[in-house]
Amino acid sequence: MNHRDPHRAEAIRQIATILASAYLRLRFPVPEPVLPLDCPETKSDSCDGRLTP
Repeated sequence: MNHRDPHRAEAIRQIATILASAYLRLRFPVPEPVLPLDCPETKSDSCDGRLTP
């Protein structure tokens, strides 16, 4: 009665991988990338070259 099923063992490994991945994402979230802010004193590609007051 104690025979091993390779499909069942593979399913258990896949489930363990999914759970471990989910745990790590919850425990150690990746911070959002910090994007540089565009301020009126700097020229950006979307501006026409004039500074705003």
